[in-house]
Amino acid sequence: MTSAPSPVTAPPAAPALRASRVSIPWRSLIMVGALVVIWIVFSMTTDGTFLRPRNLSLLARQTSVTAILAVGMVLVIVAGQIDLSVGALAGLMGGLAAISYMNRQWPLGVAFLAVLVGGSVLGAAQGALVAWLKLR
Repeated sequence: MTSAPSPVTAPPAAPALRASRVSIPWRSLIMVGALVVIWIVFSMTTDGTFLRPRNLSLLARQTSVTAILAVGMVLVIVAGQIDLSVGALAGLMGGLAAISYMNRQWPLGVAFLAVLVGGSVLGAAQGALVAWLKLR
């Protein structure tokens, strides 16, 4: 018995070489570098006071309100609804708190409650205008 000659097939092609270039996140690295430079300059100009635990604690405390607002804004932006009035409303309520406590001589608790109620009412009104009247 003779077998039929098998057709000659070409060897499989070598896999395409992929570019193995590593993408360097330059924007992030530049921001981190700028932050390090700022920390070094502040530390040198304040004779080391800038990096003391007490100062870092105060910085964290002072930026906590901004951080909470930023987290809330991220949720709004991720949902596709960009609302830039949050900063204006926060500033207005801060001004209302200062005026009611300092100029009107309201007790601190009453001024705080007035700001919470005022912010809630204005925020609900803005939300209603955006939801029902499709204002953007």
